[in-house]
Amino acid sequence: MNAAAKFVRIAGLLGMLSLPVLASCGGSQEYIPTGPEAEQLRQLAVAYMQHIASHNGRAPKSEKNFRKYIKYVLQYDEAQIDAMLMSPRDGEPYVVVYNVRVTGSKPVVVAYEQSGKDGKRYIAFDFGGVEIADEARFASLVGEPKSP
Repeated sequence: MNAAAKFVRIAGLLGMLSLPVLASCGGSQEYIPTGPEAEQLRQLAVAYMQHIASHNGRAPKSEKNFRKYIKYVLQYDEAQIDAMLMSPRDGEPYVVVYNVRVTGSKPVVVAYEQSGKDGKRYIAFDFGGVEIADEARFASLVGEPKSP
């Protein structure tokens, strides 16, 4: 593994370790999901931010670009990448917001579930956080949903 890949892995690990601290710094605990389904989306968000960190602040341009990055840096095969990009809750691919501008001034939605479950959807943010939102909260955070 080259030095850049090691740096990105270490940065991602540090980011994941800081998530409990970030989650406790604000927001209602009722919105912060736990468990393997939330963790999967959290890993997607962290990979997204690793891309930004290693590409001079630029988000992935497309799914093809993001898949290539995941394959190279995380060393995932196609099946692992497919699983990472698929919501186990609704069985549909996550909607990943490509080519988004992340400034750090406010949280940016980077991915979310297409349909969710029981009227609620998981949403991932640029800082690696994951939130579960009802339709009203989803609309306030995402606006008009996009297709994957």
